[in-house]
Amino acid sequence: MNDFLFYSLLLLLFVRIIGFGVAIDLFLIKKRTKYKALIIGWLLWIISTVFPSIFTNIEDSVISRGMFVLNSIIILLGMIFIIIWAISYFRKLSPKLLLSLIAMIILIPILLFFLGGYELALNFTSLSFTGLYLIMLIISWIERHNLKPLIGNSIKWYYGTIAFGFFYIVNGLLLALEGYSFGLYQVDIPIIIIRHYFFVIGFTFLLAILSVSLEQSVSELQKFRLRDIYSHEVGNIMQIILNNLEAIQNLEEKDSTSMELIKEKCVKAGELIKEIREL
Repeated sequence: MNDFLFYSLLLLLFVRIIGFGVAIDLFLIKKRTKYKALIIGWLLWIISTVFPSIFTNIEDSVISRGMFVLNSIIILLGMIFIIIWAISYFRKLSPKLLLSLIAMIILIPILLFFLGGYELALNFTSLSFTGLYLIMLIISWIERHNLKPLIGNSIKWYYGTIAFGFFYIVNGLLLALEGYSFGLYQVDIPIIIIRHYFFVIGFTFLLAILSVSLEQSVSELQKFRLRDIYSHEVGNIMQIILNNLEAIQNLEEKDSTSMELIKEKCVKAGELIKEIREL
């Protein structure tokens, strides 16, 4: 394996391990199912980074090419789970649709490999990866008016990640047109390896940052909404109580204990509003 390729994969592995650690941390803190998809996505990408060091030294061309196809499937599956996590902020996805998509991504390349050959299977996975990314771009465009209210200040990281990923796709297509193979695992030209992995590592690094920034922004927005809703509701309750105090005081049979209790609750409600506003 070329030294430039080895160190590029090592750096990529390091960044992906960071992303995996962030996903686990988010799941442990938030206990939400969507982070399981993020964890699986990062884990699959870590496997796909380690895998090439094993099959690039295999002399049997059939087995080696089969490993190339298998690795491309793992990368694509990782992309699917990352997309599931990202889209979960906007809408719910059908479990049946997701299972069908995952089954197709696994089975179709394997069938193409045995029936049509190595290149056909790789072309399918490459086109599928590009297609999935274009779907993300289309969803981003459709949801553009809702993005800012949904994800707050992390929108800059979202657009940055999307833009860098787009350049990664374009660069990958250009390399394919220049005749270079998937992953550049058998290429010995340093500048080509650096050119490819610059975009891969950059996209992965931005995605790791986005996962942290996105959760912080969403949490802050949710906190703001809850603070506003609860303080408004408590204020309304207190106002109703105060408005009715005069009517209660004019009743023929006064209950001094109830009156004191109402006043006490009003004071506590006022204190609660102050605490909520400080969240």
